[in-house]
Amino acid sequence: MLLPVILVLCVLPFVVYLAEYDTGFSQYNWNSDYSMIPDFYTCYRRSIFLVDAWILCWFTYTRAAIVALVVVAADI
Repeated sequence: MLLPVILVLCVLPFVVYLAEYDTGFSQYNWNSDYSMIPDFYTCYRRSIFLVDAWILCWFTYTRAAIVALVVVAADI
């Protein structure tokens, strides 16, 4: 039951995509010769979060159904 929470807190922040692009500033004297800038994108993070939320909801629903069956069986 705690696995989806651990996934969101520990794994999801590291799901990124590194893209480097040229700024074009290397042609100016005030900038260095290296004009590549790194940028981190959070691609696939939304999909992983939605799957994780679905798993957490499924666990919660299954556990509630089992508890309801136990309560009904105890009343019989």
